Amino acid sequence: MLKRLVPLLLIITLAGCTDKSEPATPPTADSYTADELGTSTIVYGPAAPYYTIEANYDETTHTVTGRMTVTFVNNLGEPLDEVLFNVWPNADEFGGAGADVRDVRVDGQPAEASLEGTVLTVSGVSIAEGATAEAELEFTVKVPEQHDRFGWSYRQTSLGSWFPTLAVHDNHGWNTPPYFPYGESFYSVTGTFDVTFSAPADLEILATGGEQSRTEDGSTQTVHFTADDVRDFFILLNTPYHTIQEQIGGIEVTVAYRDGEDAAAQTMMETARDVIPRYESWFGHYPWETLTIASADYSSDFDGGMEYPRLVTVNTPHIEDDEELGVTAAHEIAHQWFYSLVGSNPYREPWLDESLTTFASYAAYYDTTDFDWIETVADDYSLTSSVDDFEEDDYDRYGDIMYDGGAKMLSYLHGELGDHAFWNALRAYAVDRKYKIATTADFLRVMQEATDENLKPFFEGHQLFIDETLY
Repeated sequence: MLKRLVPLLLIITLAGCTDKSEPATPPTADSYTADELGTSTIVYGPAAPYYTIEANYDETTHTVTGRMTVTFVNNLGEPLDEVLFNVWPNADEFGGAGADVRDVRVDGQPAEASLEGTVLTVSGVSIAEGATAEAELEFTVKVPEQHDRFGWSYRQTSLGSWFPTLAVHDNHGWNTPPYFPYGESFYSVTGTFDVTFSAPADLEILATGGEQSRTEDGSTQTVHFTADDVRDFFILLNTPYHTIQEQIGGIEVTVAYRDGEDAAAQTMMETARDVIPRYESWFGHYPWETLTIASADYSSDFDGGMEYPRLVTVNTPHIEDDEELGVTAAHEIAHQWFYSLVGSNPYREPWLDESLTTFASYAAYYDTTDFDWIETVADDYSLTSSVDDFEEDDYDRYGDIMYDGGAKMLSYLHGELGDHAFWNALRAYAVDRKYKIATTADFLRVMQEATDENLKPFFEGHQLFIDETLY
């Protein structure tokens, strides 16, 4: 999700008035210890989720009803007596109580289920360590009327995080943070999706997965999608789009756009043509066959766009010029590496996806790693702050720090390590954590291995503190 672009473009024009000096680093500091940077004992689970969902969208009531089965492996080292899910449609921002869950079963047996806010707790179960379990449930989701990543307006319906999603259990326990409308709360392990979705036949259905079949029965269409090695499954419905397609390397890229957006579509495709080869050379191969860039109307209050595996949206009607449009598209595409491939906890460590994505998109779009237009970021919050650290009236600082502030730090790191070592280290990080979860410790460890220099003074001088992420 791109948040601070418009203020950034203003800053570009004022660059001569900004303080471009690098923050001072502490004169001395101990080096990182193996314990600080060690992550091999962290277990992320439940593992290998396989979601099978059959759902129907009723456009008259704007309701999704469905049944979901998810199989998973208990890899957590001890028996499980409960399993938690995040149910994001119940967030207060969507009116609350947008989802209802019923008939919950585990391994075919009825299970106790409690849905409080956005957290579904399934208890009274016994899943042995190493065992594969199957959870089943029925759900109904009321889609709110609003221009948003989850909402409907006229005939556009955006279904972001619309179904109950397995929560991640890690060294901090179960992760069930509150919904965060100015960034992401969505933390998940890589899994497989098999989704059969029904909707009015005159709507176009774009989705994370590849289309396997499509049938029509009167005024209803049913489409079967599958997606491997992804963290989420997004669906966007709208009146039929215009499309342009192009083969970029081994990827079939589609830009889906509405009437009157022909020039914008060309700009987005030109951006994809330019940045995708750079991302692949910097961070490794894009592993899926397709990528869709879709225009969506998220209103003037929604910044930039939104990322999902294999499908990104751009708030095209509310982007003012080609430069802003190009940078936005470049940013959302870069999220295919930092979020889709290299996962992280965006509520606890938001810099790991947004800073790296912002850096990558600026470097690719502007063909430089010297971001002179970014002002030196104040030290009121650190880069390793969690979303929970920010006061509501300081969410602008969240955007300043996690997007541009982190990108500027990486620009300085490029200068510290040198071009060859920096890009080799960043590629090693991306390849090592592909399909996995990354933490700040993982990033620091790989970067530290790229040099004989002690990087702890550099990182702490740039407001990145490993101890803030450990507890």
